[in-house]
Amino acid sequence: ERSDNDYREYNGKDVSRLRRIAVLRRAGVSIADIQLWQDRVITGKEMLGKRLTELRDAADTAEDQVKLCNRLSALLGSDYFDDSADADSLADLLPAAAEADTEELEPIDSRAPLTLGLDIGPTTVSAAVLNPLTGRAAAVYTVQNHYNLPAIHPWERLQDAERIFSKVKRLLDFLLKRFPGVSAIGLTGQMHGILYLDGRGNALTPLYTWQDGRAGVGSPSVCDQIRARTGYTISAGYGLATHITEVQAGRVPSDTAVLCTVMDYTAARLCGIARPITHASNAAGLGLYSIADGDFDREALRRVGISVDLLPSVTHRSEAIGFYKGIPVAVPIGDNQAGFLGAAGDSRSTVLANFGTGGQVSRLTDSPASVVCD
Repeated sequence: ERSDNDYREYNGKDVSRLRRIAVLRRAGVSIADIQLWQDRVITGKEMLGKRLTELRDAADTAEDQVKLCNRLSALLGSDYFDDSADADSLADLLPAAAEADTEELEPIDSRAPLTLGLDIGPTTVSAAVLNPLTGRAAAVYTVQNHYNLPAIHPWERLQDAERIFSKVKRLLDFLLKRFPGVSAIGLTGQMHGILYLDGRGNALTPLYTWQDGRAGVGSPSVCDQIRARTGYTISAGYGLATHITEVQAGRVPSDTAVLCTVMDYTAARLCGIARPITHASNAAGLGLYSIADGDFDREALRRVGISVDLLPSVTHRSEAIGFYKGIPVAVPIGDNQAGFLGAAGDSRSTVLANFGTGGQVSRLTDSPASVVCD
């Protein structure tokens, strides 16, 4: 607070907060993650768990910081940030002469037009706030997506879709409060995976992630059946391969109205839409999609005994599908497409090579096309 003569006056709560920050910074926790914790986007355990993972993965792991993170994790527990908590107990964890904290964030004009992008991945949820006029990032935040569900079978890979949505919404609300100049929201995320929704847009099932292997089990597997009956070669984890497996096993909930990807589900929930709309790039990622026709291959679906009734409608346009707190939300696009657009400067003359869990080489074309390489 400022006094009448414009001096800043720090009260006991301010001092306690500074002590917390100083101790967390000594443990190597980033300012961005401290902000997320203080704004109740992540818990203390999530914040320290992420830092411990960073330390374990780093070649130069600092033993002192690992011990400090473990001690802090026990102190902070699983609760969200509580500004009324007494932080004096952390004072003894500070060094006698604390080093200067040098992490800085880029100054931001909150009045400048900004766009916000969200990426819902299988292990993390990331957000970037960008100035669309300069292309520069005003801020980048990443939180852990650790909502895996216990697997009964070794080939299962399931996540709690409702908890993922809750985390995304909490992160989004934090960013909109911090950056009031945001004028558009875009989403991307893990392709191929699906979940089932009821007629009101609520999740009926967990998210079957792109790593779920149920369609590859058995001989012949569902993937083998799809290849034999349609000529399409798709892998286990592709959304429609998973769906066909669930149909054959009689496990699709009776009140299912539609299936969709996790980012389409999130966008629809944010906008209050009961039936998601999917972009062509995500539709193609589900499998049994005809690039030439620009839609799911209905004849191929018929051959494997699948109706189009549960499939989302497809759009080829980059369009707003609704609004969240008055801000337009764009139809989510595939993660490879989002990566290309984010990395390419001059998109017409750029080829993007991506080396990750899979590998892709991508370029922009005037008409849909695909090339399959061994």
